[in-house]
Amino acid sequence: VVAGTILTGLIVGSNLLFPESGWGLSREIVLGLLVAVLFHPLKSRIQHAFDRYLYRGPYNYQRTIREASRVRREGLKEPAVRKTEGESR
Repeated sequence: VVAGTILTGLIVGSNLLFPESGWGLSREIVLGLLVAVLFHPLKSRIQHAFDRYLYRGPYNYQRTIREASRVRREGLKEPAVRKTEGESR
């Protein structure tokens, strides 16, 4: 869709800039090939950046749960927490 929009914009723009040139159909063919050649590397770079952002790496959920449980357990053992619990009762 994006490549088609770019191609349409280039064709309309070239027709506005050069309305009476002798290029005819060859101008549209050249512009179509130009978009095809330039769009693929651009699309690949955007796709790679998007994939790297979304799928950053393997995720070990079991380790994360164990780590969160350990931090929570250690947090409950702190004297300040026990002191607060003792005052509230």
